[in-house]
Amino acid sequence: MQIRRNSYPAEAELPPCPFRHEPAACLQRHGFYERYATPEGNEKRRIPRFLCVLSGRTLSVLPANFLPYRPIGVEAVQDDFDARCDPEQQELGGLPREKDPPDGAIVQGSLRRAWQRFSQTDRLQSLLAHFGQRLPLLRSACQLWRSLRQQVGSLEAMLLELATAGRSLLKDYRCLSPN
Repeated sequence: MQIRRNSYPAEAELPPCPFRHEPAACLQRHGFYERYATPEGNEKRRIPRFLCVLSGRTLSVLPANFLPYRPIGVEAVQDDFDARCDPEQQELGGLPREKDPPDGAIVQGSLRRAWQRFSQTDRLQSLLAHFGQRLPLLRSACQLWRSLRQQVGSLEAMLLELATAGRSLLKDYRCLSPN
């Protein structure tokens, strides 16, 4: 299972046990795994793991600026989605680039795939089901994104809220749910 580092206090030595046990009694450090920190694969980051000795299940703590299973950073995705959904630029008929993504086909491809996944009908329905009545009636991925930015704020805040419900922005991964 994965949880987000910003889901518990910074001064806490151990994360809360998502398997409903007391952390001091059940969680032990269980090493780490490495994952790519950038789409190019030139930088890796250690992700800490913990073992719940009562259930035998493992828990990893994902940094706040990481997306689950995606090597692209939260800030880059937020900037790209903001640019794609800027209503002024959409009227001009092009993909706006107020803040250009970092150079490189790999980064641009990662951002494009993230947007394609976000804008799929099943994702929109899942996100609308979670955020419910806080959002107006929406017809497109851009309308959803703009509403989420107004109602929830940053992508980091969205990911945190979604993770507490066992969901994520681009896919509801099984690793986010304790069941």
